[in-house]
Amino acid sequence: MDIIVLSPENAYPGERQWVNRLFAAGLRRFHLRKPGWRDADFEAYLENISPDWRTKVVVHQCHGAVEKYHLGGWHCIDREEQLKSIPPLRASVPFPTTLSRSIHRLDDLDGDLTSWDYVFLSPVYRSITKANYGPRWERTELEAAIRRCKDLSPAKVYALGGVEPGNIPDCALMGFDGVALLGAIWSSHHPIRMFREAKEAISLPVLP
Repeated sequence: MDIIVLSPENAYPGERQWVNRLFAAGLRRFHLRKPGWRDADFEAYLENISPDWRTKVVVHQCHGAVEKYHLGGWHCIDREEQLKSIPPLRASVPFPTTLSRSIHRLDDLDGDLTSWDYVFLSPVYRSITKANYGPRWERTELEAAIRRCKDLSPAKVYALGGVEPGNIPDCALMGFDGVALLGAIWSSHHPIRMFREAKEAISLPVLP
């Protein structure tokens, strides 16, 4: 299993410095998601990320920044127009990139995901940051959908929504390829400590 960290929607004190520190602590992929930001805001943020780490950054908006800053790739929200418009960008960029997307319905795991490197499925647990937001399916339905997805596509499936170190072993047991952390990291006063706890949880044996 692997860990992806998403940026908080609202500013976190010293956020950009924390992101650099997370990379130094072993984070391999960071998703920059800031609803409502202008392109200039994204570029100012990226200027404060060390060039050594920018290939590990995936953007949810300001998709033109991928080529300009040599970023890691693009993420698409669960909207038809964006799901169609973003994949062709990969062919236009002269370096390796990833494509990922958000999924909120189990039925979408049965669709054609061959163009995508990985997907976020959410919410898996009750959200840490959103009130009254939790899963709308039974666990057995979720596990069956993940198994079918793996039979149909090479795309990896990451658990998002309410994921924290204590339930990471359960995510592995359900069949997820990795976890995406948001509230667990940014609701903490010690993002690095929380990230290290998550890494430790990933290394635990998976017991049925």
